[in-house]
Amino acid sequence: MAAAGVWYDEVGNLPAELPLRAAPGSPLALPEGGTATHGVDGLTVVDAEVLAEYEHPHFGRWPAITTRRHGAGHVTCVGTVPGRGTARALAEWLSSAPSSGWGTLPASVTVTTGNCPDGRRAHVVHDWSWQEAAVRAPGDLTDVLDGSVIPVGTSVGLGAWDVRVFVTS
Repeated sequence: MAAAGVWYDEVGNLPAELPLRAAPGSPLALPEGGTATHGVDGLTVVDAEVLAEYEHPHFGRWPAITTRRHGAGHVTCVGTVPGRGTARALAEWLSSAPSSGWGTLPASVTVTTGNCPDGRRAHVVHDWSWQEAAVRAPGDLTDVLDGSVIPVGTSVGLGAWDVRVFVTS
């Protein structure tokens, strides 16, 4: 598991939910009452960043969730079946991860990024609310509807319930 920066040595079953806490300096915002369920993988860190830890006298020696930059993205390892709140926090963190370049987004905005047949990246940006929102272009983009070019760092406005589609320039 060199790409992940961890390996595992031991596993354990959990008869009840086990509390988790965010590791010091972790970008993962675990909710109060975040838990691990069903089992624990004893992840041994080689060079990964620890995001969450078990609150337990034995299992606490291993991290619950780690991440490591690899290539153009990250490999994130989850050493348990996350409880509902932990799963939600993890999904939010993963969906806002800067691997697509968009960084932190307003709560009402989602971005779906994929590859075009010609090698460019397509970005579908949605505002799922009645309020206008804005995001920053992660690179030079072209609006597929009007052909306008949006330079990197430019604020991109979204109307209520708006969708914008861009490709990398």
